[in-house]
Amino acid sequence: MDLLTTSATSKNINCFKQKWRYFMRKYIEIIVRRLPLKGEKQSSTAHTKGVVFFALAMLLLPICTVYGQVNAPDFHESDWVQKAFDFDSPELNFVSKVPPDAKVATVPMNKAEAGTIGAIKIIGKMNSVEKDQKIETTILGFDLLAPSNAARLCEFEAKLASYTPLNVRVKPDFSEARVFATDGEEENTTGAVFMYCFSRGTKALAISIVANLSKTESQETIRDKVTQAQKHADAFIDNLVFSNGETASLGDNMQQVPVEIGKNSLNLRIPAGWDIPINDFHGALPAELHMIRQQGGKAVGAIWLSVLEQQLEPNIDSLSLPLVREYFDKQSPTKTELKLIGTRDNAQLLDAGVKNKSFLFSATDENGDSDGDIEATFIWHSGRLWILTLWSAWPETADRNLFFSRLPGLTAYDMVKSQITDYVIKH
Repeated sequence: MDLLTTSATSKNINCFKQKWRYFMRKYIEIIVRRLPLKGEKQSSTAHTKGVVFFALAMLLLPICTVYGQVNAPDFHESDWVQKAFDFDSPELNFVSKVPPDAKVATVPMNKAEAGTIGAIKIIGKMNSVEKDQKIETTILGFDLLAPSNAARLCEFEAKLASYTPLNVRVKPDFSEARVFATDGEEENTTGAVFMYCFSRGTKALAISIVANLSKTESQETIRDKVTQAQKHADAFIDNLVFSNGETASLGDNMQQVPVEIGKNSLNLRIPAGWDIPINDFHGALPAELHMIRQQGGKAVGAIWLSVLEQQLEPNIDSLSLPLVREYFDKQSPTKTELKLIGTRDNAQLLDAGVKNKSFLFSATDENGDSDGDIEATFIWHSGRLWILTLWSAWPETADRNLFFSRLPGLTAYDMVKSQITDYVIKH
């Protein structure tokens, strides 16, 4: 998985790191973290290439000179001053460097009330000017029911603000993520955002740094503005240190789920709060693992892991629907109808030569009412078929309340899938 480093660094960033950033921006289309599902709004190949081409045009930056420095005469990080951002929350407070002319405002973070999905609040604002461009920084604070995948959080907030994510990078433990997004294609773009998200146990931060553009500006002007915003974002995030001295993490409130396959062991690590009615991974296959998340005495999420011997290469496309339907029919007293919404591949597995595919199904009950959705991942490798599914009681939506109700399940599913991916590649 990709690694996003956001810890404090020296001002003397070496040429290698600068070149790395340059090439990351230049080849942004190669490292898009999450390709859209077929059928999603951004699934069109032509549309995706158009957006990416525009991103490339905006983000080309100067390479290092023979002296090892980026040619950026209009950007002076050395002038920046240290500033404390106090939100009356030990997990969220941090210090960083800001431009000397920056206007900063912070307010205390609210605590989540009992019986709610959490608290969400704008807790910080910063405005400054770089090369005659006003750069706006907004800081969102979250107090949630469970630890969250920072990438899921960042992508959702970017989309909610009407931006289209073009590049998403996430730390292996899902505690930090970075999203670059624009609000339109080529000549229609009027804004670009660099969003950084940090998980801090059940709390989280989303920091968005916006470059305001105009469709009447030249491509060179737009490129310069985005470049300045990127440099501003890099400097602010590189110097960010949490006041309690701890790094971003999903916290210590985790549960271990032991899984034995043959002579090998895999201890799945997920956020606490999941019931495990079935775990017959004791070495022999086939084996199944069932995990249930409840809220108010009602099941709102379920993760199912199944591994079986499969020497002949299966047709995953034809197997997916009947296998997922059979499993969920066994779990429910009523019949559930599934409809395929889209598919995608795991690039990390494909690069390792592992056959895989993920499917997204909508679910409806026998009365035709929504029964949430199901994401299922199929992996075939070394004569074994792995099936991992997540059922969420709420379908994928732009509604903030529903998203944060879904997020604990999505985070646990992402963690299990990541650990399985690493295990399959190594074995």
